[in-house]
Amino acid sequence: MSQQIYVVMGWSGEYSDRREWPVRAYTDESKAKAQVMLLDAMARDLQATKGQYPSFTEEERKALPDPDIQFDYTGTRYFYFTITLVKP
Repeated sequence: MSQQIYVVMGWSGEYSDRREWPVRAYTDESKAKAQVMLLDAMARDLQATKGQYPSFTEEERKALPDPDIQFDYTGTRYFYFTITLVKP
């Protein structure tokens, strides 16, 4: 038995400095799309209000929708991809 899941990923940087990290996985594609839109807006807002390389206290970071967020001069972006989850 298998099921499609939608993995939301964050990325920043370019070329050899590019970093990617997993954020969440969903079984509903519309939720993954909505999360990408929310996270993209959050990253833009954070850089607009806190500067290109914002810093956070540990408590502030834990409260973010993506506590693993990383920043770079190229910005921070999010995307999702589909993968098949195989259940035994």
